[in-house]
Amino acid sequence: MQFIPSTWRLVARDGNGDGVADPSNIDDAALSAAHYLCADGRDLTTSEGWTGAIYAYNQSDTYIRQVRDQATTYAAKAGSREK
Repeated sequence: MQFIPSTWRLVARDGNGDGVADPSNIDDAALSAAHYLCADGRDLTTSEGWTGAIYAYNQSDTYIRQVRDQATTYAAKAGSREK
Protein backbone atom coordinates (compact mmCIF):
# COMPACT_ATOMS: atom_id res chain seq x y z
CA MET A 1 0.00 0.00 0.00
CA GLN A 2 1.16 3.51 -0.60
CA PHE A 3 0.81 6.47 1.71
CA ILE A 4 2.44 9.83 1.25
CA PRO A 5 4.05 10.94 4.53
CA SER A 6 1.52 13.71 5.22
CA THR A 7 -1.41 11.30 4.82
CA TRP A 8 0.29 8.67 6.99
CA ARG A 9 0.72 11.24 9.76
CA LEU A 10 -3.05 11.82 9.70
CA VAL A 11 -4.33 8.25 9.45
CA ALA A 12 -1.60 5.99 10.89
CA ARG A 13 -3.02 3.13 12.95
CA ASP A 14 -1.42 0.21 14.78
CA GLY A 15 -3.19 -2.76 13.22
CA ASN A 16 -1.16 -5.55 14.82
CA GLY A 17 -1.01 -4.15 18.35
CA ASP A 18 2.77 -3.89 18.62
CA GLY A 19 2.62 -0.24 19.67
CA VAL A 20 4.01 1.07 16.36
CA ALA A 21 2.10 2.33 13.31
CA ASP A 22 4.35 1.27 10.41
CA PRO A 23 3.31 1.94 6.80
CA SER A 24 5.42 -1.05 5.71
CA ASN A 25 3.43 -3.43 7.95
CA ILE A 26 0.40 -4.89 6.13
CA ASP A 27 -1.77 -4.94 9.26
CA ASP A 28 -1.02 -1.30 10.06
CA ALA A 29 -1.37 -0.20 6.44
CA ALA A 30 -4.68 -2.03 5.93
CA LEU A 31 -6.23 -0.60 9.11
CA SER A 32 -4.96 2.87 8.23
CA ALA A 33 -6.37 2.60 4.70
CA ALA A 34 -9.75 1.53 6.12
CA HIS A 35 -9.70 4.48 8.50
CA TYR A 36 -8.87 6.83 5.63
CA LEU A 37 -11.50 5.45 3.27
CA CYS A 38 -14.24 5.46 5.93
CA ALA A 39 -13.39 8.95 7.25
CA ASP A 40 -16.17 11.48 7.70
CA GLY A 41 -18.68 8.69 8.30
CA ARG A 42 -18.58 7.35 4.76
CA ASP A 43 -20.57 4.14 4.44
CA LEU A 44 -18.81 1.97 1.89
CA THR A 45 -21.89 -0.23 1.53
CA THR A 46 -23.57 2.59 -0.41
CA SER A 47 -22.68 3.77 -3.89
CA GLU A 48 -22.29 7.34 -2.66
CA GLY A 49 -20.05 6.34 0.25
CA TRP A 50 -17.92 4.04 -1.88
CA THR A 51 -17.45 6.67 -4.60
CA GLY A 52 -16.66 9.33 -1.97
CA ALA A 53 -14.02 7.09 -0.42
CA ILE A 54 -12.28 6.42 -3.72
CA TYR A 55 -12.59 10.09 -4.69
CA ALA A 56 -10.93 11.08 -1.40
CA TYR A 57 -8.00 8.89 -2.39
CA ASN A 58 -7.75 10.12 -5.98
CA GLN A 59 -9.93 12.90 -7.39
CA SER A 60 -10.20 11.46 -10.88
CA ASP A 61 -13.38 10.15 -12.46
CA THR A 62 -11.25 7.91 -14.66
CA TYR A 63 -9.59 6.44 -11.57
CA ILE A 64 -12.96 5.86 -9.89
CA ARG A 65 -14.22 3.99 -12.97
CA GLN A 66 -11.04 1.91 -13.09
CA VAL A 67 -11.28 0.95 -9.42
CA ARG A 68 -15.01 0.20 -9.77
CA ASP A 69 -14.42 -2.01 -12.80
CA GLN A 70 -11.57 -3.89 -11.11
CA ALA A 71 -13.60 -4.34 -7.91
CA THR A 72 -16.55 -5.67 -9.92
CA THR A 73 -14.32 -8.13 -11.76
CA TYR A 74 -12.72 -9.26 -8.49
CA ALA A 75 -16.12 -9.72 -6.81
CA ALA A 76 -17.43 -11.75 -9.76
CA LYS A 77 -14.38 -14.05 -9.65
CA ALA A 78 -14.58 -14.42 -5.87
CA GLY A 79 -18.29 -15.19 -6.11
CA SER A 80 -17.75 -17.87 -8.73
CA ARG A 81 -15.13 -19.58 -6.53
CA GLU A 82 -17.57 -19.76 -3.62
CA LYS A 83 -20.06 -21.87 -5.57
